[in-house]
Amino acid sequence: MKKYYFVVAIYCMILSNHLFAQKNFHKNERFATVGLGVSGHSCWIVNQNTYGEPELDYSPKYGLGIYASIGMNFNFNWGLKMEFTFNTMGQNYDGYKSQNTIYIDRKIDLNYIHIPLMLKYSFGKESLRFYFMAGPALGILHSASQSYKQKTGNSWVDSWTYYNPEIHEFIDVSKHEIWSRYKTYNIVGILDFGADILLSRNFFINTGIRLQYTINDINATQFQLLNNKGVYEPSHNFTGGVVLGIHRKINY
Repeated sequence: MKKYYFVVAIYCMILSNHLFAQKNFHKNERFATVGLGVSGHSCWIVNQNTYGEPELDYSPKYGLGIYASIGMNFNFNWGLKMEFTFNTMGQNYDGYKSQNTIYIDRKIDLNYIHIPLMLKYSFGKESLRFYFMAGPALGILHSASQSYKQKTGNSWVDSWTYYNPEIHEFIDVSKHEIWSRYKTYNIVGILDFGADILLSRNFFINTGIRLQYTINDINATQFQLLNNKGVYEPSHNFTGGVVLGIHRKINY
């Protein structure tokens, strides 16, 4: 009988120790994060504003981003992440207009502040976890400029006027500062997937792939102009690239 009691006592000790460990494990599942990161991406403007001319050829353009983030994990798999991001974006073009007699070289630089709020799902071991994040972001235009040159024969000209029927006046298409031609606020959709790699008990790094697409038309209302086919096609920013960040875990 004593042997039976001894076995029961050992079993209760093991069970209580297991439950205590489980309790601590679940407690550590809930934590907040703060972090800093950078990104590098390829930039595109889907559907260019051509001022009544045929579309120019797209040329590669690359941008950078820096961000600060705060996050919260509700359990072992689900959490939220908010960022404050500065992104350089835009598009490069070149090609011919007006029956292939005038060559155009055009580079657009758009800088945005993005504030995304993303739902995060992660899985795996504590030392290496894979994640998917998605959510909307508020995009705020910080600056917009361009380099616009056209060449006829051997001569480069950096000015070109166009009658804008939306505001009923001529505009300088090649103007350097073009902030007024784009909307100040945009809604952006973000998809991000990658891995969190634990460095120590309280620090981890993340690396992943991020895609961003501006849902609304980025062109200001007075610059939503018809193309050479008499059709207006809304413009959208798109970027795709890599992110790298370092984060600190704060248990609560």
